[in-house]
Amino acid sequence: MLLAPHGEARAALAGRGGASSAGTAGAGSSIRSTDRAVLVPFLAGHADPWIREQAAPLLVAWHEQEALLGLTHALARLGARSENEALLPLVGEPPQITWAIHLALLGACERLGVHPGRCEALREADNIDVQVALASVRAASTSVD
Repeated sequence: MLLAPHGEARAALAGRGGASSAGTAGAGSSIRSTDRAVLVPFLAGHADPWIREQAAPLLVAWHEQEALLGLTHALARLGARSENEALLPLVGEPPQITWAIHLALLGACERLGVHPGRCEALREADNIDVQVALASVRAASTSVD
């Protein structure tokens, strides 16, 4: 069943190997692109935050940058700290197409007062927007400490 009931969606996502983006290189690779077109908005906009959190690595594996951006902005607006923190491993990965996901996550960290974790690789990024976002997050975290 493509759009599984709530419990079945949880079970299917839990069985795919957890929320680590490093372990999702082949995750969902057997799903047809026509099914993905239905699944992406379903997963990214699901009412259950656990399902949205677990779907994030699939969205990464499927290169669904727009869905991830929307999810990141929505989580920040809602003040969803733990769900935002679940997406932070993406900060340490190279950009898919643009730095937009990284910028959205850094902005959410600043807004929610969450430390972005390991982002040493971003310090070497040749992108002014990334450097400004890193400086803002550093300034916000030092003013809290």
